[in-house]
Amino acid sequence: MAKLTPQPDDHIVPLLMNGLQGRMLHLPAAKASKRELLIIYGWQTSLEQWWPLAVELQRYGNVTMPDLPGFGGMQSFYRIHERPSLDNMADYLAAFVKLRYRSKRLTIFGIAYGFTVVTRMLQRYPDLARKVDVVISLGGLARYDDLSLSAPKRWFYRIGARVLATRLLAFWVRQVSLHPLSLSWWYARQQPRPDTNERIWLWRHNDIRTRLIAASSLMNLDNCRVALNLPLWHVAFRANHNLDHQRLNQHLHVIYSSVDEARSRLKTQSIGTIEYNQQANQLLPPKLRRALAQLTLNQRKNVR
Repeated sequence: MAKLTPQPDDHIVPLLMNGLQGRMLHLPAAKASKRELLIIYGWQTSLEQWWPLAVELQRYGNVTMPDLPGFGGMQSFYRIHERPSLDNMADYLAAFVKLRYRSKRLTIFGIAYGFTVVTRMLQRYPDLARKVDVVISLGGLARYDDLSLSAPKRWFYRIGARVLATRLLAFWVRQVSLHPLSLSWWYARQQPRPDTNERIWLWRHNDIRTRLIAASSLMNLDNCRVALNLPLWHVAFRANHNLDHQRLNQHLHVIYSSVDEARSRLKTQSIGTIEYNQQANQLLPPKLRRALAQLTLNQRKNVR
């Protein structure tokens, strides 16, 4: 009998922590391994969209990927009367790491906004930083001026996003602008896309207030204030013209004790979309793959 191809739903389980309900994906290593890999994704995406990356990383260890509050369909901080600030996100992630890994060591992948949360968590919890072998950034940033945005866009994200994130306005945006009929009409006016239904689902299941506050917080972001004695691999997406790559690299060197950069071969700047899913094997540069393979080999030798 032919072996069935594993699907995301086969490895997604409920996640209930700190009074919030979400989901978590856990994919065991392709070969028995004690190496642990943690993936923290950004906003406007889901566990299912990052399934191809989990499968790619399965060859290097056991892969775990949780939702963060307000993302991927998970309940938001507003449900427990807290704001979705960067510090609160970092504290939630720290609680997850303590609960999930206890005395285990791990490698952490931070994707876009997820990398911002990972860095802040490690800065706020030095005891957890000592459990980490290496941090890997996929399109992450370190400081507000890493973003190359026009003045109107900066104004919107800094002020407009916070205004729209108020309870009544956010309710109006969700019920009118983000209504399935409105979104279907909007996407029908654009260039036809095969993933329109998926995008509509994401707009409806990612908390709009959380996303707006997260975007606004990047306009004042400064993770350069606390240095970490940790190595970093930074995967640069040169197709992303919203980042000042030279300045970003300088800021990463301020935070992390060593930084290796590898350029992804992906031509799209929208990682986590259908274009990415079709080119998942190009997301991780060969240089990074070799480094991961070496870390896995070293871990096996140490176990022996």
